[in-house]
Amino acid sequence: MDYAICVPYRNRTIDLTAKDWLHLRLASVILNHSYMRKFGIRVAELVVTIIKDFPAEAKEGETKDE
Repeated sequence: MDYAICVPYRNRTIDLTAKDWLHLRLASVILNHSYMRKFGIRVAELVVTIIKDFPAEAKEGETKDE
């Protein structure tokens, strides 16, 4: 997914272009990997791990994902 993002910097904003990838690792884990560029130069990279939280009773035994 490609999009534009405005990042606050000092008293102004900087417009960056971003490219996102979502990677499904397990049934309950997704990695969001993003690159941000300015004038075609990579200025930032972000990796976010999203883990589905199971109810307490599911954590004690086996989950449905296993």
